[in-house]
Amino acid sequence: MKTRFTYNFIEKAIIGSKAAIERANKGKNPEYAELSGMLAAHPDFSVRVKDIQQKEGKKTYSKLTFDKMEEYIRTQYADKKTLNSKLIEFKAIQDVAEAKGAKYPLTKKWFFAAYPEFKVKEVSEKERAEKEKTLLEEEKKAAYTNAEAMLEALEETEELEKIAS
Repeated sequence: MKTRFTYNFIEKAIIGSKAAIERANKGKNPEYAELSGMLAAHPDFSVRVKDIQQKEGKKTYSKLTFDKMEEYIRTQYADKKTLNSKLIEFKAIQDVAEAKGAKYPLTKKWFFAAYPEFKVKEVSEKERAEKEKTLLEEEKKAAYTNAEAMLEALEETEELEKIAS
């Protein structure tokens, strides 16, 4: 049986995690049975939530979701073939991590190993160059499309002038 609560005889307290205490408050479950048994054995003890020590200076990424990871991956590659292979790799990592029962932590670990520059809060030279390349390609496509439209309009105008004359 997993121990959800512990005794602190010095402070006369029964200590448990916030989640375990919340589940025990709902009654009719293993946490309730365990806590009520402990309180029956020591009626003068109080129940306290366990203090969790946070590492000082620990960097957290609370807003880093799978969608954000995918969005970042999409900004890294201008070449469609490379991008597609990286997105397939990302999906495969998620599937394997989910099979191991730790989808988010294992995927995040892989993501930081594959894209260490993500942790740095500045735009790297590589990122800037890739984005510039993508924007230039998009601009060229737009200019080409615009030129084609102008040629078609010019041809239509010439045909209309021939018909009119």
